[in-house]
Amino acid sequence: MRNSSQVFRFLILTMLGIISFLIFSSLAMHYYSGGTLENPQKIGYSFISNKFSDLGMTISYSGVSNKISFLLFNSSLILAGISLIPFILIITRLISANISIEKKKMKQLQILGIIAALNFSFVGLTPKNLPWAIVLHTLFQDVAFVGLFFFQIWIIYLLKKTKLSKILPFIFQIVVLIQGVYLLFLFRIIPATNEIHCIAQKIIVYAQLLAFLIQSLLLLLKEEQTRINLLMKKKK
Repeated sequence: MRNSSQVFRFLILTMLGIISFLIFSSLAMHYYSGGTLENPQKIGYSFISNKFSDLGMTISYSGVSNKISFLLFNSSLILAGISLIPFILIITRLISANISIEKKKMKQLQILGIIAALNFSFVGLTPKNLPWAIVLHTLFQDVAFVGLFFFQIWIIYLLKKTKLSKILPFIFQIVVLIQGVYLLFLFRIIPATNEIHCIAQKIIVYAQLLAFLIQSLLLLLKEEQTRINLLMKKKK
């Protein structure tokens, strides 16, 4: 995929999806109808006591309808998950264009990344307060985080074999380190209070989103520079 306009569109889609999630999830926090797991009477959304998925419940812990927050958060999460797919396709195809790698292995890497991305969207389709959805919600969440963790490790290894950029694998390394710690909390390998878990979740989610946002911007700038260089060569 070396069509500059296509690369541009794909990366813009990723950036728009991430920015939309950051904006609408913040609005969802504002409109959250209140309550935490430990204190249903608590007013509003607590950054340290509520999880992200609390925003997506149809009825909050306070027992009040959570319709606005539910719509804002889940729709933006679904969009954010889908918007990661263009980036996954771009980064994997750029890698395959710069190093020798079996098509089968590259396809497996793409599938792993896409499955992880789609599972974030599936989380938005399964509000955890609904009896039929809680098991699926937890499953999708776990698959999303674990899948993205191994996808990024694989990407780091391949990026280091290319001459694309030294910054891209470095950014992923930081995120993988943070996510590795979060997974220890997620699967209860390291015991943690609800507050620690809530804070850790927000750190990894924001770290992941910022990493994809920055990398999309860097690839966009790199693609634009390549296009300008080609134009300059043609003029000569």
